[in-house]
Parts: sequence; C-alpha cells; structure tokens
Amino acid sequence: MKRWAIYIDIEGFSLIYSASEVKAIRLLGELIQAIYQVGSRAFGDDLNRLFVHQTGDGFIIVSGSKFQNTATPLSIAIVLMRSFLMSGGAAKCGVAEGDFADIKGCYPEPIRSRMASGGVVPLGSGFMRVFPVMGSAMVRAHQLTNRASGALLLIPPKMGESLPTSFKVSKCGEDYSVIDWIHSDAPEIAEIALKSGIDLAVASNLRSQLVNYLLLNQDGPSAKWRQNTLQFNGCG
Repeated sequence: MKRWAIYIDIEGFSLIYSASEVKAIRLLGELIQAIYQVGSRAFGDDLNRLFVHQTGDGFIIVSGSKFQNTATPLSIAIVLMRSFLMSGGAAKCGVAEGDFADIKGCYPEPIRSRMASGGVVPLGSGFMRVFPVMGSAMVRAHQLTNRASGALLLIPPKMGESLPTSFKVSKCGEDYSVIDWIHSDAPEIAEIALKSGIDLAVASNLRSQLVNYLLLNQDGPSAKWRQNTLQFNGCG
C-alpha cells in the first residue's frame, strides 16, 4: 500500500545545541508540540491517523491510510514549518510517497523474542532501541532533504506536476522541486491549523520572522543556505 511520508528536522540543531542546550531543547519541544497537536487533533481518528517516529532532531510522519493526494502531507508540512518559524527556529522538510511497513519480523530471532513496546531490546542492565518500521516513503523523504541547502520544502519532481496552483512551486529540478511554504495558500493549510489549534501568521509576518532569523544567526547558516531560503520562499 502506497503511503506518504514527511521528514522534518531542525536546521542547524547541532550548532544551536553547542551554543545553548536550553534553546535547543526548547525548540525541539516546540516542534514536538506542533506535531502532537496536528496528529491528535486534526488526524486523530482511525481513518486519518498518523504515525510519527523521532530520529534525533528529526521526525518521520507517515500516513496510516493509502496515499490519495499531495495536498494533505504538503499542508501538514507547511503548518509545521510556519509554526516552528514563529517559535524562533527553522526547519527543512521532504515529502514523498512509497511503501512503509513493520519490519520487526525481519530482525534476528534473539532480537524479536526480546523486543518490547517501542522497539526496546534489553542489553543486560541497559537497552537498545531499534527502528521497528522502514520503507521507501521514509527513505525518499529523507533523501530529498539532502538535495538542497536551506529551510526548504522539497518534493519529487513528479509530485509537483499535479499540484493545485495554491501550492507555489518555486523551483522545478531534475531531482527535486521546491514549494514556497511562506506564500502557498491552499485551503487545507488553514483547515489543518484550525483543527490543530495552531495560530498561523500571515505571509508578511512570516517573511519578517525569516529575515529576523537570518539576522540573529549570521554566524550559522552558509551564504548558499541563506540565498536558497530567501529565494525559493519568495523573500529574496
């Protein structure tokens, strides 16, 4: 069964953590809170449920139902990226489709027989946590985030061919396309934010916040990161 997957992570997290552990953990908490609100309030029923897996400062968000349209995952990604920006951080997202499955049954028998809830395997007095799921949807979404530098929302080129015009495609490349998450105005974005209890800033405030983020982090992001972030989000 084809599903969509979102991979989202915090840009510059290691640098933020090195400078201020308190700030880094606060930002991580802000992203976790936003994901929780979206998943529990806007997609909390059996038909539309989401599955989320944390990987350090990143999260894989996977649909629990068959892939139907691109508007839903893109709108979720945009809500999360906008909310996180207004919290003082910057995120990057990759959105893709593919398969996704529980792979615990493929692990060696000693691991399977001892694995508890959440993929926890005892190691004497310690423990090992293994990733219980895998699939091309997750791999492709993660791969996209390595295609270009910047606080960007990236999708496969084929996905960009059938998008409603309310999603602003700012770059079409051979390996990836970029969605302007500052100015896209699909109705699903506002609908998900409203159901989730997340207040979304208007585009002018998002632009100001993005510029302010760059001013406050002049020693962090590279020149290419800054250029891509501004240019592909209609702020440059």
